[in-house]
Amino acid sequence: MTAAPKIALVLDTSVVDHLHRVDVGTYRGANEPALRRLRASAEQRKIDIWISEITGVEMLHGLENLSSREAARRSAAARDAAKEALMSAMGARRLGYPCSRFDDTYSRLDMPR
Repeated sequence: MTAAPKIALVLDTSVVDHLHRVDVGTYRGANEPALRRLRASAEQRKIDIWISEITGVEMLHGLENLSSREAARRSAAARDAAKEALMSAMGARRLGYPCSRFDDTYSRLDMPR
């Protein structure tokens, strides 16, 4: 008998934000038990997690928007690093993000992976 294939989930940026909030104790939604199960299942590699490449781009743009406010930028960079560590611990893989043209300045085709 062959094993059933693993479930693959694609997480939106907001789900990653919620998982981070659960970690730091600031999540106030009704789905904390489900978010904890999701993370545990991913960390145990019971499920496959995918994140859109645009998630990193959005984090980068957020930091750029805070460039004139150093304390806020440092705080956001620390949160982003924690989210990246969380995604890494969950074994998240990146889905390509299609840009509309080669001169697309938002998508940052040159971002390190």
